[in-house]
Amino acid sequence: MQIINRILISLFVALNFQSCVQAQEKVLLEKPIVDKRIELLSIVFRLAEKQEYSNKNFKLYTDRIDQYFEKHKNHELIQFTKSIIKENEIAFDGPMWLAVHLDDNLKLLTDVKDVWQLDPRWTKENVEKFVPLLQKFYIDTKFDEFFKNNADI
Repeated sequence: MQIINRILISLFVALNFQSCVQAQEKVLLEKPIVDKRIELLSIVFRLAEKQEYSNKNFKLYTDRIDQYFEKHKNHELIQFTKSIIKENEIAFDGPMWLAVHLDDNLKLLTDVKDVWQLDPRWTKENVEKFVPLLQKFYIDTKFDEFFKNNADI
């Protein structure tokens, strides 16, 4: 009886191992994408000199950002961003929180009601002023052109 139990256990283990190996072989990683909204808000907060968005870990890209956007450091959006950073302590995940609540045209998602109630760092007044300024910044800086020109990295 012990021999049969050992054989059954060995068979069970072998079958489970084989199915695990097959499952691992079938896993395919999708090509990563860069979300334009996330990238835009990251650059805005970088230009507003927010420390956590100002590192140079990927020097090739950060040099491109710094060079391309240098002339836009005094844009109305950047000045407004600096003021709300101080007033509302918007930091770390705050910019990303807003970015994911925007559609591809940088308008607040219609299925999100009162987004400022979900994160008290963003007030209704700040969101209502920030979003149009963000849209203007996008156009003024030709952000889409910058984004496309850097797709290779």
